[in-house]
Amino acid sequence: MNRFRFWYDSLPPVLRVLMLVQVVVYLVSVLVLPLIPGALEFVRSYLAIPGGSPLDAPWTVLTYAFVHTRGGLGGFLEVAFNVAFLYWIGKEQERMLGGAWVLTAWGLGALGGGLVALATGLYYEGSQAAILGLIFATAIQFPYKTIGLLLLGAVRLLWVGVGLLAFELLGPPGYVFAGIGGALAGVAMGALALRGYHLHHWVKGAMDSSPTSSPSPSRTRAPEPEPEAVSGWRAMGARLSDPKGTRRPSRQEVDRILEKISDEGMDALTESEREVLDAYSKR
Repeated sequence: MNRFRFWYDSLPPVLRVLMLVQVVVYLVSVLVLPLIPGALEFVRSYLAIPGGSPLDAPWTVLTYAFVHTRGGLGGFLEVAFNVAFLYWIGKEQERMLGGAWVLTAWGLGALGGGLVALATGLYYEGSQAAILGLIFATAIQFPYKTIGLLLLGAVRLLWVGVGLLAFELLGPPGYVFAGIGGALAGVAMGALALRGYHLHHWVKGAMDSSPTSSPSPSRTRAPEPEPEAVSGWRAMGARLSDPKGTRRPSRQEVDRILEKISDEGMDALTESEREVLDAYSKR
């Protein structure tokens, strides 16, 4: 139990919340709701995308991503794979780029899948579209990114996303269309990032301005004089400052560090390399 608690406490905050909510909702859905008459039908009608007119339950465009009511081995594997991919990708991305990036990629995937599912009038529940959004946003923005798969070794994340999207074709029509919507949302986020437009800065600004957020004075930076400092659209750029402001590493250096993370993991980075990434994640 202590080892699990240590592992759980070591997770980045946004990833921890997303994983916890999905696991708790799944356990409640399969263990508690079946004991309450009409509870499962209520959840499927008012929190999942129920099918029919988009005006019937427009709020389900996002709430459906937290609904997992399928029981049995199929339902368990669905949640297990979604949470596993969220952990494998989200942990590294949040430590490298911040929780706002993960939340934006996951949320845009959910939104894209939800909009398509609502438009088609088909029933849909689960976080597959959100996971596809996270996968494709990462794969497009960081095309070198690989992930280790059993028996296959290191595989580029883009092909993993394509394989998962193809696997969705075996499921009900609602899952197919929602998966396509989530993947397209992730591609759009990644493509915009490559062109210098980082959507997650808007989310980061909202998180930083939240009444519950109180940044440590030691990490507070003085306002930057550039006009783009207040914009939600910030270019990736080649001019990045390290935390001490003593030099500006090149884009090639940042790419080299990201390649090293992909090959060897975060633990292989030196202190100076971590400082460069820390500065980049705040830009």
